[in-house]
Amino acid sequence: MGEAAVSTAVRTNSAARLAGEVATLARRVARPVGGLAFLSGALAHRLHATAEHIAGQALGFPLLVVSGAGVLSDDGEIEGESAGAAVVWSGGRTSVAAGSAATPTKVHEALCHRLSNAKMRRPASLLLFSRPQMLPPVALRRIAEATSVPCMVGAGSVGEHDLCAVDASGNLHSGSAVAMAVGGLSTPTVLPSLACRLVTPLVPITGVDGSFVLRVGQGTALELLQAVTRGMGGSQLLLAALADRHPTSTKRPEVVIRGIRGVDTSRGALAVSDEVRPGMLFGLAARDADASRANLQQSVRQARRAAAGGAPRFALYLNCASRGSSLYGAPDVDTRILRSAFPGLPFAGMQSSFEIGPVGGQPTLQLFSGVVALFAAPS
Repeated sequence: MGEAAVSTAVRTNSAARLAGEVATLARRVARPVGGLAFLSGALAHRLHATAEHIAGQALGFPLLVVSGAGVLSDDGEIEGESAGAAVVWSGGRTSVAAGSAATPTKVHEALCHRLSNAKMRRPASLLLFSRPQMLPPVALRRIAEATSVPCMVGAGSVGEHDLCAVDASGNLHSGSAVAMAVGGLSTPTVLPSLACRLVTPLVPITGVDGSFVLRVGQGTALELLQAVTRGMGGSQLLLAALADRHPTSTKRPEVVIRGIRGVDTSRGALAVSDEVRPGMLFGLAARDADASRANLQQSVRQARRAAAGGAPRFALYLNCASRGSSLYGAPDVDTRILRSAFPGLPFAGMQSSFEIGPVGGQPTLQLFSGVVALFAAPS
């Protein structure tokens, strides 16, 4: 009798070897229905050729092939090397689509069209991966509305090459974005965790102009940045933290992190994101290893409570490329936390350019985060 799901990670420069590893995983699974393969290093640079090798295995189920700065599995993290990680699972049903176009708007429109043609009835989740800059934040909600999917999770690839989807017949599709609709499993538990700590309180935005935050509270956005920079000695990269509402005393704030893209000294303004609007809460944050570790531990505890009474089948962990050894000074910190919380659970993922997870119940593009997604059979 085969297993419900299996995962692996392997250091290799060989596309043929990785394809063979995926085929070996498939043989260990009872009636496999879906899979993901994550590539880094030289394999990522040969993503299409690697996907062709995988398609040539005639697996008989859909699979996505995407690229990151590193890969990870329940065996640990592999950073800065040519490697692949994969997970294959049974149960439910899957279909894949690829969207390719010249502009981000056209990419998500093409992806929605192809997903609608797949005609999967009531998918429980959508796994979505995109090249950097090809999936603006507003596109996520439009895709969710177009597909009526209750849960979306995914990440941004690393590199300028297209991503690939292999369908159940072994046909290869490539595009700036690829997606897999997953049905027949429970809606996954998806929890993001920030690799940052807030260094200011969250205060209301009182003035905006496009992507510029002009005023926060009673002062300018630049005054807030300058005050914090003086206090910290200017040694840390400061980031913008945005939230729709104040947290309660029993719940951590649902914050999204954005880079500070520019400064307009004449207006005291900071260029942040097209998402900013008056009334939104604004603060400043800094990357922090202790906060990152604590936030992931809290997310894992929440995930365990949410999964209580159920049996998770497999997990994905999509981890910002700014985490890992560059943040902690040591490898495998995040994967050890996951292994400790879910011993024996197969999982795979990658170090990504951005992450997709829920904020306020809506799919949201995240930065400097790690996103845990637990998939289980229907209860």
